[in-house]
Amino acid sequence: MTTKTPFQERRDADEEATPKAIPRLWGTRPTDEELKAFVLAWCDGQLFSDRHIRNPNDLPMVFLPVALGAFAETPKEDLEQIGVMYEYISAAGPTSCNGMPCFFSMRLLHKVDWERCRVAIEAEQERRKNVTI
Repeated sequence: MTTKTPFQERRDADEEATPKAIPRLWGTRPTDEELKAFVLAWCDGQLFSDRHIRNPNDLPMVFLPVALGAFAETPKEDLEQIGVMYEYISAAGPTSCNGMPCFFSMRLLHKVDWERCRVAIEAEQERRKNVTI
């Protein structure tokens, strides 16, 4: 049987008494300029998102942080606010899964921001279809 020193006992008591920080997904939200850059990158094919994945079971294989527990301690109310999960294709790893890139990182967009971007993406894609020369 091991005995603890008074220092170890105090440290253990402090750790038990200290509330653990709950990881939060939403710090600062993107600016309008950042959202504009997102929309243009989307329309230019520079992004890969969860919207490009047809089989939901492939999500953790494409976005590896999900498979490794990135959201394990995230409150449900934060998870419900995710609008889209994405990453720049240039950040893809050397492997692929079912013809899709694999990422060792990911970015999240709040559902309010995603809705604004989705409308802008549709408008930009329509504008590009109707370009006359």
